[in-house]
Formats: sequence, structure tokens, C-alpha cells
Amino acid sequence: MSRIRQEPASPGAMNPPSPNLGSAIERLSASKSLQEIGARLQEVSALLPKEAQVGPVTQAVQAASRNEPSGLRPLAFGLDEGKNVSLFLGSATPESARRRAEEEAARQPGARIAPHHFQIFSTGDPFVFLGVPKNKATGEKALPENVAKRTVVVVQGDVQDGENESAKFDRATLVAEALQIATAARENDAKRVVLVLPASLDASRHPEDRLAKLVGRLLSDPALGVDEVHFREALDTPPAALRLQSGLRPGLVPLGPKLEGATAALQLLHAATDLPSVQRAIARLGVELSALSAFEHDARVIAREVVRTLTDKVTKLIPGLPSGAAGQIGDKTVVFSGQSNPALAKDVAATLKAELGSSYVDFHGGVPYPSLVTKVKDRPVVVVQTSREDPGKAQDARNSSMGLLVEALLLCDAAKEAGAKDVSLVLPYMPSARSDKKDQDGVGTYAKLVARWIDAVGVNSVVLVEPHDPHVPYFFGTRNIRVVSGATVLAKHIIETTGSENLVLVRPDAGAQKRTKGLADALDLPIVDGEKSRAGNDEKASVDALGSKSDVDGKRCLVIDDEIATGGTMRQVCERLKGMGAAEVIVAVSHANMPDTLEARHESMRQLRASGADKLYLLDTQPVGALPADLQSFVTVVSAAEAISDRIF
Repeated sequence: MSRIRQEPASPGAMNPPSPNLGSAIERLSASKSLQEIGARLQEVSALLPKEAQVGPVTQAVQAASRNEPSGLRPLAFGLDEGKNVSLFLGSATPESARRRAEEEAARQPGARIAPHHFQIFSTGDPFVFLGVPKNKATGEKALPENVAKRTVVVVQGDVQDGENESAKFDRATLVAEALQIATAARENDAKRVVLVLPASLDASRHPEDRLAKLVGRLLSDPALGVDEVHFREALDTPPAALRLQSGLRPGLVPLGPKLEGATAALQLLHAATDLPSVQRAIARLGVELSALSAFEHDARVIAREVVRTLTDKVTKLIPGLPSGAAGQIGDKTVVFSGQSNPALAKDVAATLKAELGSSYVDFHGGVPYPSLVTKVKDRPVVVVQTSREDPGKAQDARNSSMGLLVEALLLCDAAKEAGAKDVSLVLPYMPSARSDKKDQDGVGTYAKLVARWIDAVGVNSVVLVEPHDPHVPYFFGTRNIRVVSGATVLAKHIIETTGSENLVLVRPDAGAQKRTKGLADALDLPIVDGEKSRAGNDEKASVDALGSKSDVDGKRCLVIDDEIATGGTMRQVCERLKGMGAAEVIVAVSHANMPDTLEARHESMRQLRASGADKLYLLDTQPVGALPADLQSFVTVVSAAEAISDRIF
């Protein structure tokens, strides 16, 4: 919950607020049922200054709301009687179910089993392409699947259902695959999107399963673009389970439409510019929520969103509000680390002079389920997690990027449930950040999907380090997105330790130009701009242009980029610069998204050195791993902890 600051009352202001108002909002935050939220809203309403009371207007709003049961209308099921239906089968769909689906689709005019390609990037991120990808062996171009104006059904099995390829994926990755297919379908103009997920993810049947609840919250977001959600006990039985003509039997009706009325009332609260407007929105919220007792498991999510908005409005509109929710930082803060980068979390805690929290992890279906040991009630909490683990860790013991994301979100959720004052999520490398735009047919904006999942938990703030594009922070619903410039941290460290004499800043592509805008001016460095192109989703790019010989001849060239994966593009840059007469080539990268085994990673570093790089600087946003003796003078790891800590509060 956002902290309410104590402000001095302005002369001539409205009547002083009740000293209990801040505490009433605090109690609203702790509400555990929709009925309790309604009662606490009435309490807040009664404590607002007299000028805010609207009397008959409130009664009129309540009466109008009762006659407008928005969000309570039933959804219409059915799949166009089998016409214009594209069925996508996830990696864990059993072969028996696939065969039956193919047989059924063959009988239905206009229905088809649609292909999709699922891969894991070097960052560890899942990536879906709707259609047939480029054939590297034959050179055939990618063929995107056309889903425009079609009903798209996405079916995914469970970890125990999958065979062959799917055995290597955990539950979180399989969920991500299904949601990415749905996202890509919606963004490629599908008429309707239907999800069929395993019953193990049905929060109504498994209320104690925290991943199921997390998935349920995301599915309740109308902006996700999923029209229907169904859960199946087993996809291979009975035979009619995947019949397209008769439709799929409903499991959980999505909460999004059910909450339309509450969402509309919350939008009124967001738009309120005076206290009477706040009062009307509270009255509307009370009526809408009172009709939703069947959705108690979402009460805390609703309460947090109401409190966040209400606190913001009341703080701005009532000068001198006594604080019942004042927060402290410093030695009261607790920093929790996920499994990805405990060293960075430890450094952040030390920089903040905070306590490094203790937690333990159980595993279910390959997904980490963390539990807190350190007490966090009434304390600010910071959760630090990135998308890769130490490359020296055994391959089969590592978590996927989506598993690590889920672990971080469950840590945040556990802290909120335990009464943390507020929760900040630090994502030094945001999963799927590179999938920040729909740049071709067959793909979706998967970074936006990750942002919505984070929003569903309701953290108070998010800290990102050097996102792939400056527009990534705008995917989040919360306004408290703080961005650390990795390029600035690296450049300042290099100048402080090696000096700036004869130094030029090299930006290898247009993306880097946006990323380092203003950096050259701030550091008083000349710039050399380059261009690179990427032919597809295979992550390989080529450098098309890179300044002129006079720009770099005899100069120390500082090449700054947001990440390094295979290192192929950076090797091209280094070779060109040395060929143009550069005296020294210094490579500085925010995210070490290099091969995920130490041997392959070290070989990439050696190849980069052989191509002409004299030094490689890496931020510790992703774990770098132990360095062998021959690379220790070539590679320098720079801590991002101080810059991250400066942006948390």
C-alpha cells in the first residue's frame, strides 16, 4: 500500500479530517472478504470531511447500481458450431488427445489444428510463433498462421500429461506457452480466444495452490484478451472432451466479466477530482462488491487495488491527513532473494542497510513455492529476482525464467499476505523484455503479458535495469516503475577507473541510440553510431554500418549495449573497429545473457577477445559465474546494487 505522508494543513482548507481516517484505510487494506471490504468502505466514507458527503446522490448511485447488474450476466459458450476455429495444442497435450482433436477437426468445416513454434531464447525466456518457423536447413521463410476473425482455442496439458519434448518444461513454462499463444492470437486479430487449461490450475478446486491463484488473478484481467477459460481433468478422456461442434464444457468462467461493475466503479475512483466524486465511487464499489460473494478468493486483490487508488486520492485531496499508515525504510526494510542471484540481493540489502530476509522453497511440478521465515508485518519488503541462475549450477537443477518469475511473484504475494507495509519488486533483467513489440505476424507482445502478471500481484513498485526499449515501463498498470540506466552505471565506472581521454562512445544499433540518449552529452563523449539488422527469431544479427575510419582511428572505443547473448554481433563490431584503427575496444553490457553453461560461456568470452575486444565489462544483473584464470583480467563485473537501491524508495 502506498504510504500516506503527513502534510501541513493549508490555511482556509476544509474542516480537519478525522484522525482515524488513515487507520480506517489501513484496516481496509487488511480486508479478507468482500463483505469486509464493503464494511470498511462505509467506515472510510463516514470519516471523510462533511464537505464530501453527498447524501441523496449516494442513494441514487446505489439504486442505479442495483438495477444495472453489470458483470453478472452469463457468458455465452459455444465455438461457432465448429466453423472458423483454429485449435492450438500446447507442448503438454497428450498424443492421444492430439489424435482425437485432429480426427474431430477433419469432420468440421472451417476447423483446423493450427501449428505453432515454441522455443526458449538464450535469456531463458519462452517465445511463441504462430505458424511454421523459418527452416534453417532449406532456407524456407517462416509461414505465420492466419487467425484473423477466427475463434482460437488454446489447449494445454499438465506436466504429467506431456510426452517427449514437453517433459523438459515445468508448469510455469507450460502456462507461459498457453498464455503467449493466446496473446499472439489476440494481437493478430483473432475474433475470440478460449483457453483450456489443466484442472490442477483451477483455483476454485485448488484454493491452496498459490500458482493456481496467481494464474487465476491474471486470467481475471479483462485486458488479457481471453474470452473464456475452461479446466479439464484429463485431456485424453472422455473422447468428446475436445469436440469442436458442441463446444467445451465450462470450468471456471473468467472473473473479468464478473468484475465489470467493480472495475467501472474503480475507474470512477481513479478519475475522481474531488471528495464528492470519491464518495460516489465508494458507494458504487460497495454495491458492486456486495453481489460478488462467490469470488472471495479475489477479495485481497480487490482490496489492495481499492486501497492503492483510495490512498492516492485522499492524500491529494485532504491536506493534513493524520497518518495511520506511515512507513519507515532503512533498518526496518527486509530484502528477500529469489534463487537466481542471491549475491546481488545481498549487496542491495547491504546498500540499503536492510535485513536480508530468510525463506525456504518447496517444489511442485518444477515450480518453486517459497515461504517466508523472517517476519515482515508493518515492514517494507524488497524482492530481488532475475531470469537466469548461476551458469555453474547443474543444468537439471536450474529453474526456468518463468519458474523464477513465479517464485518472485509468490514471494511478493506472501509478503503482502503477511502484512508487509509495502512490497517492491526488483527485476534486474525483466523476463521477456526483448519481446516488447509485435514486429511481425505470428507473434505477440510478451513483455506486456509479463507486466500484466506482475500487476495481478499488486506490488507497490517495480525496479527495472536497462529494459530492452524505453516503452517497456509503460506496459505496467502501476505508476511506480523505476528504471536504472545500466549504460550510465557502466560508463561512469569505466571513466572513474580508466579515465575518459581519447574515449568515444559506440552505439551499435538504433535501439542503443534510444537507450543511451543523453549519456554522451552527460559524459561529454563523442558518438559513433552503427546499424544492425536481424533476419528472424533465431537471435542472429549482422552489423550493416559502423561510422567511418576517421571516427575511431587511434581512439579508445567504448561499445555499450543492453545485452550480449551468443556474442556474434559484438564480435562483428569489435572486428570492424579494430580494422578501422581503434587503439582499444572496450565492451560494456548490462545483461550477461550468454550461453547457459560455463564452458560455452567462457568460450564466447574468448572468441570476443580474439575478435579484438580488449576489455569486457558486465553488470551483475544476471549471474556471471566463476571466471577461469585466463579471463579474469579480461572480464570485469560491475555491481548494480547501489543504483538499484537508489531507485527502490
